[in-house]
Amino acid sequence: MTKAKGKVKRLTKKDKYAKHGIEFRNSDGKIFAPLFGWINPLLVNGNHKIGKGVWQYSSLPTNKVFHIDVNGEDVECKGTCACHCEGCYACAGCYNFYSVKLSLLRKTILQRLYPDFVKRAILAQIEADNIKLCRIHVAGDFDPENPYYIPMWHEIVEVCKTTLFWTYTKVEQAEHAFDDLPNINVVKSLIEGFGFNFG
Repeated sequence: MTKAKGKVKRLTKKDKYAKHGIEFRNSDGKIFAPLFGWINPLLVNGNHKIGKGVWQYSSLPTNKVFHIDVNGEDVECKGTCACHCEGCYACAGCYNFYSVKLSLLRKTILQRLYPDFVKRAILAQIEADNIKLCRIHVAGDFDPENPYYIPMWHEIVEVCKTTLFWTYTKVEQAEHAFDDLPNINVVKSLIEGFGFNFG
């Protein structure tokens, strides 16, 4: 809130995005991203499994190379996981829709080339939408070849003290990277000798 001539002025969504240096267009919450023009906010509100009110962030899954058509050009991009698990749910069903692959490609490229933009866009969205629950990576993981990615999320979680985060990971560097933060739960999702851990 800001004061204007003795009155308290409530910040609009546009004001909250602008605070973080994010351009904002219309009431649909679309934001500007380099290379891609106007795209939807980076966090998505819920799905049929985790429900509305739980926001989520995803990127390209597995460690395989994807080839995705973007405006008639073949764009090659490696996924963000440390491995390619047999039967990976993020390689089936709706994840094979072109629109979903394109959205995950955009986020993957953005987090690799413009991590500061992604950080500011997520911080702005958490503030603007008053997000209290956030799952990191419904698809994808902590991008082991990207040295800026885990620190980016660490800063987001540290700043957003009233938001609860959780994530599953197979990336060793991420397992204890957030131990100093009380508002995130990191679950090691593949345990040697046990298999998948969804606890």
